[in-house]
Amino acid sequence: MVVGRLRIHFWFDLTVKKMGYGVSLLAFNWLEMG
Repeated sequence: MVVGRLRIHFWFDLTVKKMGYGVSLLAFNWLEMG
């Protein structure tokens, strides 16, 4: 089903963006401390 595929793609995109944001935030904190 197209709707299901779009929803999965949307959540996957959202998760990747959240992960990327978390990783960059972690790297920024690490650089600030180091």
